[in-house]
Amino acid sequence: MTVHEQKKLLRRELIARRSQLDAAERKAADEIIYRKLLSLKKVQNASAVLCYVSAHSEVDTRRFIENCLELKKTVAAPKCLDGQSMVFKVIDSLSDLESGMYGIDEPKAYCRDISRERFCGSVLIVPGLSFDKDGYRLGYGKGYYDRFISRYDGYCIGLCRKDFLTDSVLRDEYDMPVSLVITD
Repeated sequence: MTVHEQKKLLRRELIARRSQLDAAERKAADEIIYRKLLSLKKVQNASAVLCYVSAHSEVDTRRFIENCLELKKTVAAPKCLDGQSMVFKVIDSLSDLESGMYGIDEPKAYCRDISRERFCGSVLIVPGLSFDKDGYRLGYGKGYYDRFISRYDGYCIGLCRKDFLTDSVLRDEYDMPVSLVITD
């Protein structure tokens, strides 16, 4: 079985396992992750935050996004363009989002792209089904974040509940690690 096939099977298993988590336990874990994320100096000092918008049973980021907006940080959320690439667009509130590709909330058409100059001193908050101790992740299999991270020069943070942290995830030459993984 190829690495690609192994990853595909593991994704199904992890999505099923994550969706079966107790809502109260998920909320408690997400609260711990939220507080740890806010306490990071890299986040506190960031002029811009590029953050995924949580969907389904992912680690919740909506409260974090609202907090960053209240602190007057530039906040940008991802928008998938063509099935291959994504850009981050600046949002001023969660109402700037609408259901997009894959049923995930994305910035509305009027939101402007964040400039590459804003990446300096920024942090990127990355989703994943699982992360390992070296910062590698098992994502959803489309490669959006790996392609983005490969050309991003800011600080990358993965969010992961501790039950989905592993010693090592399957990886190939395209997989890119994050700088830090935060768990509950």
